[in-house]
Amino acid sequence: MTGRWADLAVRARAHVAEAGEMPYIAGDAMLVLGVLTLAKGEWGQAGPWFSAAVGPSEEEAAVPLLAAASGGRVRLALARKDLGAAARGAADAWDRLRTKGVWVWAAELAPWAVEATARAGEYATARDMVDEFAAGIEHRQAPAAAAALTWCRGLLATIGGAFPEAAERFRSARARYQDLPRPYEAALAAEAAGRCDALADSPQTAAGIPELTAAADELEALGATWDVARVRAELRAHPDAERRPQGRPRYGDRLSPREQEVAQLAGAGLSNREIAATLHLSPRTVEQHVARALRKLGAVSRHDLAQPDSDAKRGH
Repeated sequence: MTGRWADLAVRARAHVAEAGEMPYIAGDAMLVLGVLTLAKGEWGQAGPWFSAAVGPSEEEAAVPLLAAASGGRVRLALARKDLGAAARGAADAWDRLRTKGVWVWAAELAPWAVEATARAGEYATARDMVDEFAAGIEHRQAPAAAAALTWCRGLLATIGGAFPEAAERFRSARARYQDLPRPYEAALAAEAAGRCDALADSPQTAAGIPELTAAADELEALGATWDVARVRAELRAHPDAERRPQGRPRYGDRLSPREQEVAQLAGAGLSNREIAATLHLSPRTVEQHVARALRKLGAVSRHDLAQPDSDAKRGH
């Protein structure tokens, strides 16, 4: 949570291996691996890790762990543009929390559950969820849950078209996450604020550029490959972004910045359609970028593209 991701996946995998036939002991490590693989774009691994974290029976799973893993699965479905699965997962997870009535456990679930519900067209239900969450943590000393609640209110404002209000909500959530500190969520909140600034029809839209830039830099420092690529694409699409001069620079046998982004995501396991959705490109354009990256790097398969930066710097 505090951003010390170096070697974290290795240590988490070692813990899972040591647990052996006692998987419940390794639940938190499996959850860590789910979060890391999702952030890095290794979506084929993320889903199984979230499911493994819960264990064979969701009825017997520890509710805080189940809520966090459910949040990860909902976010994965959102990333894959599967709103139906995201909304169903959100509803199921929310019902379990309602049964327990311990709403501080919703900190890892609420933002993704509210977003999935609202985007699926159930805005009134999403608003009721936020109200229920707020009532459940009222007068509680629960800073992570309070940050998540602020994020949720930003989401409602976004879906409702109140972009200036939404941007302020996300900035407040970012400050709360920074105070914890939780740099990954803080960066995602900065991205959300920057996106709202771009959508707002006001002179403040240019304010989104430094927020998106900060988010991209912070996510890159963490190693969140997929998140970085998405934010860089949003930054390029920002209405006030500085436009490059006409004419395409010549990269020769080196990967262009866009080819590097595509190659990293392809190497992580994303399909051309998933990469296209992330980078706001057509699947055909992604296919062409992958083909050029394979040729320039002399790679045999998409898997070999996982770390193109070092190869590109060597002049391959």
